[in-house]
Amino acid sequence: MTMVFVTHDQEEALVIADQMAIMEQGKLVQCDTPANILAHPANDFVREFLHMDELVWDEAGTLMKIIK
Repeated sequence: MTMVFVTHDQEEALVIADQMAIMEQGKLVQCDTPANILAHPANDFVREFLHMDELVWDEAGTLMKIIK
């Protein structure tokens, strides 16, 4: 079953989504799995939107926690 879930809660989206779409000013800037978006953000907007400077990774590249 396909479902569209709209949220501004990035942590929630990262946890529940199989695919994510990130929009900036009404335009799609990146659509991929959460893991691929985190590994390869399309631009600075995506990096800032996901607060990538607040993410803590382990040596294997697994997201361990989000610092708030």
